[in-house]
Amino acid sequence: MWTLARILIGIVFFFVKLRDRRKTGVSLPDGKGGTYLLDLKKKGQEKKKTEEMHLGAPFVSGAVFWLHREGTFDRLLKGLGLAEEIQTGDESFDHNVYIVSDNPAVASCLRENAKLRRVIVATIDQGFDLIHADGRALWIRSKTVLKPRNGDFDKLFTMVGAFKDLKPQKDSTGVLLRVAVVEIVVAVTAGYAASVALDFFDEDPTLVFPELAIFDGIALSVGLFVLLFGFAILLLRRSSRARWVLAESLLVLLLSVLAAGFGAVRDLNATFDRSDAIDVERPVTDRRIFRGRKGRKRYYLGFPSASYQGEGLPTELKVSRRVYDDMENGGKVTFRIKEGSLGYPWYQRIETSR
Repeated sequence: MWTLARILIGIVFFFVKLRDRRKTGVSLPDGKGGTYLLDLKKKGQEKKKTEEMHLGAPFVSGAVFWLHREGTFDRLLKGLGLAEEIQTGDESFDHNVYIVSDNPAVASCLRENAKLRRVIVATIDQGFDLIHADGRALWIRSKTVLKPRNGDFDKLFTMVGAFKDLKPQKDSTGVLLRVAVVEIVVAVTAGYAASVALDFFDEDPTLVFPELAIFDGIALSVGLFVLLFGFAILLLRRSSRARWVLAESLLVLLLSVLAAGFGAVRDLNATFDRSDAIDVERPVTDRRIFRGRKGRKRYYLGFPSASYQGEGLPTELKVSRRVYDDMENGGKVTFRIKEGSLGYPWYQRIETSR
């Protein structure tokens, strides 16, 4: 049941992430009879300081592409054969600009229009790190230029005019579907890992002797990383659009597979366990309150040590305020322990009673 709940949390995590990618802007006149879009990203608690500017213009061709300065990671992916990028034949442009698109119409437009290539390079050289068409608008993004300049409008509308005849790319190779599959798998893994981490920080005891599962947890984490990142490479290789997805997948998996691996060991150990439960009762002999940095209180019950399979059981248990108050005049703690399908004893239930 908990395993299913964690997977559902991961799916929710993916859709939240997808929603946050949507970009809108305020429509404003440019003073020359045209209209531009402005989207300012603010930071700080009062959202007063501009952190990032997105300057856009209506571009309803339906075409989607990204252009940015080519970096070391882009060259590495191309060198390893994991990404194929459109080449225009302009050596300087091809060396400095990375084209995230498999659309032949984008390739033709860039190859045939030298002025367009010069405008793109000038835009990137003058403080904009990304040029992006989302099917409804053409955007240029900057983290250093935080207020539109007259020359920025000229370059933006020049690019819109040059790309105006683009048509949406037919996804004949299923790249978009494969990207969606990879992102769902990675997001579900991250969501599952987050739920496992929350259990850890909430001090929710599951395994009786968690240190025994360290080796299997690390081994499964490494296996998960190799399997999932290998799966992403298998689906997305040979596409320029794989660049960001692979980079994001690599980072997210590195941050989440350790928790996911240990969580999987714990859940598999409990889910397929068919052993009989054993109850171990201990009297409550102590109570204490721990105050955190922000004044948050945590409540603990203490009891004499006991052993299970020759090993000592915990002598302290974190509880709610209500249970803590109920134990004011004494009580007992009952540990219901099962053997575990992987051989790691685990707590099926921990109960307190007066």
